[in-house]
Amino acid sequence: MKKKALSVIVLATVVTTLIFYVTNTETSHTNESKETVNTTNDISSLDKNTEVTSEKKTYKKRPFPNEVPDEQLCRDLNLKQSNLHYDFSDEIELKALHAFKNGYSAKQVADAIWFVSSWSQAQDWYERAMLHESVSELIPVIKSLPNNERFLSQYNFVNGPNSSATEVLDYKDSLDRLWADLPLEELNRKITSTNISSVETFNEIERVFSNFPYEILNSESISPLNSILGFLVAKKRIPTAIMLLQRYPGLEFSTANFTNEAATQLLMIIGNEGYEIEDSESYQQLFDLLGLSGKGIYYQEINHPLFSNVEVKNAVEKLNHEGIVVNLIPVEDLEKPEPIFVLNIDKNELTDDEKRSLDKCNLTREWLEGRQLNYLQLDTFESTPFIESIKSSPEFYFCKNQQHPDDFPLIKSQFTEMRKQITQTIANQNTSLEKLDLTTLDVPDTMLPEVKSILGIILARDYLQATSLNEQEIMMRLSNVGLKPSSKHIASFSGLASLKGFTMWLETLSFDEPKDAKALLNEFASKGAYKAFSDLNSMVGAEFDLETELDPFYFFIKNYSSMTLHFGDINAYEQKDNAAFINYFKVSGVKIKPQHRRAIFKRKISEQDAYKALISHFPELKVENVDEFFSLSCL
Repeated sequence: MKKKALSVIVLATVVTTLIFYVTNTETSHTNESKETVNTTNDISSLDKNTEVTSEKKTYKKRPFPNEVPDEQLCRDLNLKQSNLHYDFSDEIELKALHAFKNGYSAKQVADAIWFVSSWSQAQDWYERAMLHESVSELIPVIKSLPNNERFLSQYNFVNGPNSSATEVLDYKDSLDRLWADLPLEELNRKITSTNISSVETFNEIERVFSNFPYEILNSESISPLNSILGFLVAKKRIPTAIMLLQRYPGLEFSTANFTNEAATQLLMIIGNEGYEIEDSESYQQLFDLLGLSGKGIYYQEINHPLFSNVEVKNAVEKLNHEGIVVNLIPVEDLEKPEPIFVLNIDKNELTDDEKRSLDKCNLTREWLEGRQLNYLQLDTFESTPFIESIKSSPEFYFCKNQQHPDDFPLIKSQFTEMRKQITQTIANQNTSLEKLDLTTLDVPDTMLPEVKSILGIILARDYLQATSLNEQEIMMRLSNVGLKPSSKHIASFSGLASLKGFTMWLETLSFDEPKDAKALLNEFASKGAYKAFSDLNSMVGAEFDLETELDPFYFFIKNYSSMTLHFGDINAYEQKDNAAFINYFKVSGVKIKPQHRRAIFKRKISEQDAYKALISHFPELKVENVDEFFSLSCL
């Protein structure tokens, strides 16, 4: 429960961060996560395509690999390697379950898993095992609770005399059903409200959970109060969080080396940008009660273009600056323990011949990675015909025009403050977004017009998701308080273009600058949002210079997919319509330029299914090799 509940808070933080970080960059139009070339002067860290000189690097343009096994063999080898990995993990799970049932402790089994596999697999298993132990201890109490049918069905399956379970199952989802009927949304509003004292807030928490036995509420692994604790910290209701921990000391975090996640997720809340520690003594008391003061927190760093846990380090810096000692122990620095028993598992691997063939299969991927360059780093390379060809490409001009404005940090900060104020006002007035009088908000005179445009988009989305207002009523309400987006600023944040809260404004805007309309047309094509594309195209009739500009067909090629990923209510998003785009491009006609060939060639190498689908509709896109291929990321 703790892991999942705190994850919800962290995910909300991540989504908010992504909203801030919207941009038209080509990076946001791609699915790739690795598009940079190392620029450090440490020659050991440079990739195979760079060579250090006294001032600049020389880019070495490697030829496309010829000795690559056929596509089907590469697929078969990758599938076989994946299956071998899954078989190995399944065998670990099965033998770990048997050892656990035969009397070895969760810690002893986790050490044995770490010894033959990885710390992350050991940690995942350990948390499930500890939850199982807590559940088994409290099963008589859980049987007396309402909404326990799903949980008991899962528990009886695992623990029956003839159980076919092959692993320690995770009970989190079925346990969540136990408190599914509680008025948690109303409770969260009261926690958010600054009109309710700390004692009153604590009493309200006690009232909401009054029907649950103390043993359940005081269990570190099971308690639904873990999510409340995280929300209290997120809303800086630290005195209430302290009262909760004093009343339920069992919520103190374990310091075992496999139970780091709940602690790191709490740190991510504190480490989030904009979170300030206002009373260090209260936070010191909080961390004492959590059992984290001066203790080591095991930390596995995550670095990904979309998701990372850098906030953990930020939190530790903030806390240490206030004199609250929290230590991070990087998992990478830990030595594997010597377990008291060994999970004897025969790990099947590819044959030597298969490994050599798979290495050859990977040559194409390595070649592609070497051709993925970064706009901001191009000037670190010596001038060559290949580098100069990139600098004269439509991709380069696109990136040149898509850099963040200088006042982007201020835009982000002002937007954050207004969102906080709206949430706080709704809580203080004990009302809803639909009933909120926007004229009561304190909108500073210094608010940037870009922020007003973003608020107009995001609030329109929120109204669509959470109210019964129609689009005209929403636009009227926002326009009356000066939150109508402008075409100039709405185009600057076209990363939000798939939202209906974005597209509902299109007909009210006058696109005086063709570049603004073009940016949106490209984004709609990238998202597959044909209706919005068609409406705007009918309004402006933009024409693209294919020698210097990227056009909608380019972005359609680059992002064509039958899948759709949304955060939140799907009804608040524009519907994807690939078929309508395909028909449009066929009817209107397309001119194939080098940038289109580069886009389709990348799909051919990295996503064969998408490539085959595209060339089935546009045979003229079929390519064998593009020696001058490159892929340019903008940030």
